[in-house]
Amino acid sequence: MAPDLDARFERLYGYLNDDLTRRRPTVGLALELCGLAAAAPARFRLAPGAPLVEGGLVEVTEPERPPLSRVLTVPDRVTAHLLGDTRPDARLTGLLGEVHEDPAAEAARARRVAAAARAGAFYLVHLRNLGGDAAGLAVTALRAAGLRALALDAAALARRPCDVPHLARVAALEARLTGAGVVVGPLEALPADPAERTRALGALCAALRGIPLLTHGTTGWDPAWAADTPVTVTVPAPSPERQAERWRHALERAAAAATPWFAPRPTPRPEAPRRSPGLSPRTGWTPGSCAAPPTWRPARPPWRAARWAPTTCGPPCGPRTARDSTGSPAGSNRPSAGTTWCSRRPPTGGCANSRCAPATASRCSGSGGCGPAAAGGAV
Repeated sequence: MAPDLDARFERLYGYLNDDLTRRRPTVGLALELCGLAAAAPARFRLAPGAPLVEGGLVEVTEPERPPLSRVLTVPDRVTAHLLGDTRPDARLTGLLGEVHEDPAAEAARARRVAAAARAGAFYLVHLRNLGGDAAGLAVTALRAAGLRALALDAAALARRPCDVPHLARVAALEARLTGAGVVVGPLEALPADPAERTRALGALCAALRGIPLLTHGTTGWDPAWAADTPVTVTVPAPSPERQAERWRHALERAAAAATPWFAPRPTPRPEAPRRSPGLSPRTGWTPGSCAAPPTWRPARPPWRAARWAPTTCGPPCGPRTARDSTGSPAGSNRPSAGTTWCSRRPPTGGCANSRCAPATASRCSGSGGCGPAAAGGAV
């Protein structure tokens, strides 16, 4: 696996193979580097069916070449595991199920299943479910034996019947790398055809031989499914007390894993009302105008504030062609915030609005307007 860690080893293997196009070690080169002769018995450790090859730890490619010229490679999952990656093999995507321990499982039955999974030469246990939680009991037994649980969904395997032998070898490699036992079930979810079910279970048992394999289902074990005879354990229905305890643990687990979509959200603080530039924050009218507004109105954008702000002594007079202090048309959509309309022309030249205070009435122009716009000749 050196070329997978450092690309410079590819050039080195090319020199050792006397062929720069062959950048991987061969069987003959591996024996030579180990100080063994080409005819040594160690060469058979890399032959097809050998434990290293059958277990998936080493792959021998290019079978059309002579045995000593075949290339040795290490699977990517093995390299990732040695580098500390804990994610399962990507080829098992969609096949791994999530199974939890059974908190209400009887301790004696769990110890019996754990002892059966660790004893014997085949490590094959079948849990016949009669109303209990067989999958949870299998996980509990594996944890009691000091093993992790690798759960394979039988329904997902049934959808890929042609790939079961290959997937079984991948699952066996994952179980060997992580030190786990395999849980398969329910068996009734496998293909209903007896021949297909026998073929699938036979491939699973053959690939997982030597690894604790726990199957579960509502039916008994058929001897035609595999050459090995499993240890059969019956899983009865739990008592009402154990069922209540199981429900309590299930609800606690669901509450811990629930998304916080129902959590109360903080109430947003109300934003302060916006006001136009040049207007009073309390009334929205320009200080120094002829009279205060009669009622409170909500704030509006600055370009509309001069259209409704009550900053005049009376209604506008004449056509809306007045100019404000900035030189913009007073009737335009964007007048200045300080624009003030004039009142109706009084007959005597004074302010037409009797509500004007003396201080502001003295500021009325001869045209009858009040405020800065009238003083600037607004009409």
